[in-house]
Amino acid sequence: MGRRVRTLLIALAAGFAAACGGGDSLPGGPSGEPEDPFHPEGGERARVSQVIDGETLRLDDGREVALLGIDAPEEGEACAVESRAYLDALVGDRAVEVTVCETPPPGQPVPGDGVAAYVVVPGESFVNLELLRAGLAQFRGTVGACGGPAADDRLEAGQA
Repeated sequence: MGRRVRTLLIALAAGFAAACGGGDSLPGGPSGEPEDPFHPEGGERARVSQVIDGETLRLDDGREVALLGIDAPEEGEACAVESRAYLDALVGDRAVEVTVCETPPPGQPVPGDGVAAYVVVPGESFVNLELLRAGLAQFRGTVGACGGPAADDRLEAGQA
């Protein structure tokens, strides 16, 4: 998919997010982010083969990945379709970096044989944070040892 088409799809999905009560409510400039913003590093490269729902992906190697620290609407709930569409516009059939959390905090769902992780589109976006900013997911409250307080602060500050 071309960059222009992807940009259009993301803009369209963001419009859906606004209809769901979301949208980036952070003020512009440095005051909208914590002083030392957390950014996942050292993730393994993979390709997304399928977006299952607003917080779960399938990689080309077959693994399922739950986006760490976020809770998106489930199928049948308000804005579930919009959340999935937005995530698909961000990562569908794209190369990503996946930073796996070896010890997810209590309450963090992990698919059967899958993992909970941060997902980054290299040079573009921290996907977990983008869903929060769009108002299409809620922060789960903590990521525990997987990024610690810096990650908690960044994700909580990003919530629309």
